[in-house]
Amino acid sequence: MKPLRIFSPDLELLAEIDDYESMAVTRRWHTYGEISLTVHQDKQHADKLLNGNILLPGTDYHSAAVIRYRQTELDTLTIRAPFLGSFMAQRVIVPVTWTGAAETVMKELVDRQAVTPADPSRTIPLLTIAPDLERGQVLTLYAHYENLAEVLEEISRGSGLGWGVYLTESGFVFEVYEGTDHTVTGQEPVIFSPDFDNVMQQTLIESQFEEKNAIYVERDGTVVAVGEGEGAERFELYATAPSEGSLEDAARQLLQDSIFALEAEAIGGSFVYRQDYDLGDIVTVQNKKWGVERSARITEVQEVYEPNNMQVYLTFGDSPPTIIDKVKQELKRGLR
Repeated sequence: MKPLRIFSPDLELLAEIDDYESMAVTRRWHTYGEISLTVHQDKQHADKLLNGNILLPGTDYHSAAVIRYRQTELDTLTIRAPFLGSFMAQRVIVPVTWTGAAETVMKELVDRQAVTPADPSRTIPLLTIAPDLERGQVLTLYAHYENLAEVLEEISRGSGLGWGVYLTESGFVFEVYEGTDHTVTGQEPVIFSPDFDNVMQQTLIESQFEEKNAIYVERDGTVVAVGEGEGAERFELYATAPSEGSLEDAARQLLQDSIFALEAEAIGGSFVYRQDYDLGDIVTVQNKKWGVERSARITEVQEVYEPNNMQVYLTFGDSPPTIIDKVKQELKRGLR
């Protein structure tokens, strides 16, 4: 079993456990992941699993998490701990307009809202920001009290860059990540296919329900339209624009492709997880029976640990929005 260290909020080491019943570490590219833990409440150090404490699975400092949920049922304690990136979900964005590379905008947002905000009470203790490498396309962002984590996710999906907060001996560091190209045209191609015996239990989703390829955006009676959808394959959307920024840029931010997602269990063989491929990498997924072959980013990885067993589940491409996601989208469009 992978050892799990427990730290206090100020990073004092409290205990280490490795005899839990099960643990799932879910890593996500566009937003923060989560640790789910099930342990007998009478096990040694289970009493240290308190809300606000920090969990570190093994030496995976990028998967450190903060306990935010405890449930006791009979003798079983269930813990849910979102990754440290969830600190960003605890902040809204005091109105700001910023133009720059996607990475620059993300790091400036975090700096202004959580590291050096005008109101000191908004500062997240021990949080710093990694140096800016100015990666990603240039964009102009106008934000007005939206949730910080949700805006970071939007920028991530639009730019392809990932983000997160990792643990160090002295604190927390916000970082932006760039995946590696492992498609068939890359130097070190990685192909996931049942024919290669490296995936099983595949689930394929291709959905146009969320597609929007023709957008009308209005501000003060002026309407701008963008998009190239035609005929029965044209999916329109109307929204009002924020008071600042380009109408055309606001419209393009609402364009939404159809969803492609493939979920599968990775099995040993051709490629080794975290050695040949990792979260955020772009690989080739293939299933000849379904007529599928395309490049897709690994957007989620779930590691499941149980006694004498470890499994890895992969999500390639997008995931369909949940009901909560759809409600948030509609509220956001209504507020613009």
